[in-house]
Amino acid sequence: KACWPGSVYSGGKCTMCPANTYSTARTSATCVSCSTLLTSFPGATTPEQCTRAPCPPGTAFTSGRCVSCPVNTYKSTTSDFDGCEECWGVGAGSTRCPDKQCPAGSVFVRGKGCITCHQDSYRHGDATMAACTACPR
Repeated sequence: KACWPGSVYSGGKCTMCPANTYSTARTSATCVSCSTLLTSFPGATTPEQCTRAPCPPGTAFTSGRCVSCPVNTYKSTTSDFDGCEECWGVGAGSTRCPDKQCPAGSVFVRGKGCITCHQDSYRHGDATMAACTACPR
């Protein structure tokens, strides 16, 4: 028997291929598994419909799955390629960074994270202090 792409003939009837599989032809006898680390919706009809699943906020794609952002990092978006960004003082799985706070002795630089103050300058842990300050002479 022939079934529509995205399904197979099984048990006397056409059955939709489950998630993470696909079938391309009307005469497919089995659903084909998506490649490792990829997922598809039920009834997928081509291998191109197998894609990397987006990770929700607070998680990033690591070692083939979505894992919580580590302590001192966060991710506010649902995406499949964005990683966690540095944010001092937040817990694991954080979805926002209140004020891009860095530890004493460093300052936040967009795109680079917390950067250590240059020699002869300092920054204590005060969140209102946005830059390193030159040491008194």
